[in-house]
Amino acid sequence: MKKLTALLCVLCLVGCSSEEDTKTTVCTAEINGVNITNSFKSNGDEITSQSIQNELDYSSSEVSAEQITATAEAYKAAYDITGVEYSYENDGSTLFENITIDFTKTDFSELMDAGLITSDSGEEVTYISLEQTLEALENSGFECK
Repeated sequence: MKKLTALLCVLCLVGCSSEEDTKTTVCTAEINGVNITNSFKSNGDEITSQSIQNELDYSSSEVSAEQITATAEAYKAAYDITGVEYSYENDGSTLFENITIDFTKTDFSELMDAGLITSDSGEEVTYISLEQTLEALENSGFECK
């Protein structure tokens, strides 16, 4: 009975420690007129979820609200993947996009086909590396905290 109690205590500690390892990292940038915020939840080096908010003020461009909405609708259809939520709002001058990806519930090959993730090595993706993702984003002009 003492061994069973000790084993249960160890399992509880392991379960609790994985919660403590979860951290959130936020990266922001303004690229080509789009304000982008990427938020990552990770456990160690493995990203478990990502939330992306894009804000595009197109009022001074030659792109119409209809064109922006049509593009957003195309993304919505392309991102119809288990574990991915896509929504947008178009107020006539600004497009607000929200994309949430739960990497614990999605198929990585579907994400690659949709262009939501890439692989430099050409190998099958089994998890998303926080370190590599942050390095790529910082090299693209994002500030990460």
